[in-house]
Amino acid sequence: MSTVESSSVGWDQDFPILIAAKPISTRERNITLGAIIVLAIIDAIVIPFANVHLPRVDPFIPVLQTVMCAVDLLTAALLFAQYSIQPLRAIIPVASGYVFSGLFAFIQTLAFPGAYSPTGVIGDGLNSAAWFFVLWHTTFPFALIIYVFTKDSNTAVRLSKGSARPTIISTLACVLAAVAGLTWLATHATHYFPALYLNAAEQTPFGANINLFLWAINITALILLFVRRRTILDLWLMVVLFAWWPNFLVAVAHSVVRFSAGWYIARFIALVASSTLLTVLLVESTTLYARLANAFVLLRRERADRLANVQEATAAMAHELRQPLTGIATRGAAGVNWLKRTPPELDKARECFQSMINASLHANEIIAAIRNLYKKSPTEYAVIQINDVVREVLESVQDELRVDGVTATAEY
Repeated sequence: MSTVESSSVGWDQDFPILIAAKPISTRERNITLGAIIVLAIIDAIVIPFANVHLPRVDPFIPVLQTVMCAVDLLTAALLFAQYSIQPLRAIIPVASGYVFSGLFAFIQTLAFPGAYSPTGVIGDGLNSAAWFFVLWHTTFPFALIIYVFTKDSNTAVRLSKGSARPTIISTLACVLAAVAGLTWLATHATHYFPALYLNAAEQTPFGANINLFLWAINITALILLFVRRRTILDLWLMVVLFAWWPNFLVAVAHSVVRFSAGWYIARFIALVASSTLLTVLLVESTTLYARLANAFVLLRRERADRLANVQEATAAMAHELRQPLTGIATRGAAGVNWLKRTPPELDKARECFQSMINASLHANEIIAAIRNLYKKSPTEYAVIQINDVVREVLESVQDELRVDGVTATAEY
């Protein structure tokens, strides 16, 4: 009897190759847990100094969030690329969430007071940037909540490149339309919304409450991911959500938020956390490329070996057939010579012709033996030791099991 312990994925896949489908391994679980512990330690160290006011650095937001925009959009591009390779529908909301995140991260810099101009390039110069932050951290966790409720029932549909492309294009069009509409609201209709900031650094009580709301959405998405975690992607999304906690907690606990030590450090942590999934995707792509290159080399080597075996087999067949054929030709010529003599030596000629017959029969046996090599033989039954079969199977797949973090044990 053999037993195999592994985390199962609800999707019907023969060989999951992407982090959106790979089951959680012990190694990945330990790495993500370590990342969360490190973030928690940093948060605990920063909390006593979170309200310390630091000098105002206007280029901080445009530089940091432009980098964050590039990171999020690159992450979305890699997720869409994975969808085109293995079209799991649950990848779409995650990729959409990263597009929302990247676009709102950049748009907020345009509205942030002091970033590109004292009152911002767009918006009312005070509250528009804060509302863009609200939109940013509402759309992203909602996209992950949609992902949570679609991933377990998701199936990998068989799509060609031509059929996957319209899905990606339509998704991007919907996201861009939604971003455009929400951007118009945050820039032209802010006078209808409650004020979030009194000045460039001090927020209103409603601003603290709205950050508490954003934290609640974040926690909801985090809990759902934890409860329904199945894949490596789930783990790293949990790390990203946890890394944004300091931004909300600082705003909830202190009225003076911007340009404080907690505000600066929280944004740096968010940038590092946003880069984690991109790093994981790049490492995965490199690993898949290495495995593909290795498989290609092995395939070429197998083809070369097969060709060499075919050449050796044909050479052996030619050698075996050449002997009786040469004997037929030689004996035939000798028999003709015996018949040309005066008087003809019939006994010698008869002996040569008999040798030709024997050689032809031998050639026929060789041809029959070659045909038997490729002839389907009847099923033969034999007694085998099943324990040896189990042991050979486990040895043959142990590398793939080790890659996926699966532990296999056998009880004979």
